[in-house]
Amino acid sequence: TVQTVSWKGIVNFTALGSSQPSGDQGIFKYAASGSLTFDYTYAGGGCTGTGSTQYEASSQDKLTMRFGPNANYEAHLKVSPGTRISVTINCPGAPPVPLEWDIGGWFWLFTGPQPKSFPDLGLERLQDTAASPAPAPTTYSWNLKAVPLS
Repeated sequence: TVQTVSWKGIVNFTALGSSQPSGDQGIFKYAASGSLTFDYTYAGGGCTGTGSTQYEASSQDKLTMRFGPNANYEAHLKVSPGTRISVTINCPGAPPVPLEWDIGGWFWLFTGPQPKSFPDLGLERLQDTAASPAPAPTTYSWNLKAVPLS
């Protein structure tokens, strides 16, 4: 059985402020806003399923970047509680079965338990993978590209 949840969308990160905790180490926190589309697919036992839902990023979703000699970033961004995907499962010789699947509390961006380093201040792309601390084995991959605001 293969179950896949993927998401895409445009999310903006707005600076919340900065501080200088020690020397030249600047910490910048950004709050997320924007829409994501979550798509669900299922295949197993001759059955298939699909579903989709829209999600508005919450201001509680934050990305933290630390600049200085040990520049790094981290994000543990979760879907708000109560977010559901409507799924329809289709099996041969049986009527379609509609389901509601609650994805509230799932990470939509998780950079791992430790901050990720980045090599320079000319940031254009943050790309990497991390494993989830959840009991189910999950791998998160991201490829974020900075674009200028117009």
